[in-house]
Amino acid sequence: MGAAAAAVMIRKEKELVAHFRSLGAVSPDSARPRQDFADDSSNAWRRLFRHAVLREAPGGTWYLDELSWEALRNTRRRVIAIVLVAVLVALLTGLLIHP
Repeated sequence: MGAAAAAVMIRKEKELVAHFRSLGAVSPDSARPRQDFADDSSNAWRRLFRHAVLREAPGGTWYLDELSWEALRNTRRRVIAIVLVAVLVALLTGLLIHP
């Protein structure tokens, strides 16, 4: 169940990022007012804001920080890889100890 919830969370974040891109809100100069975004009170918005992916520009406008988005995605990939390696090591250790 946790994996499904994580997948939904990531999908909603990707949809929000795509919406920012579709509006061209990818720099402080091209930032858009918050009402241009469908659900600005969503968990995805809060998570991306917390990770500095969504940033507020002067005048209460918002934009997507592409570098922060890529950094967040890379960090998540590394964490997943580490978890998978740890699970694999645990399984192999279990097989070697109890053949």
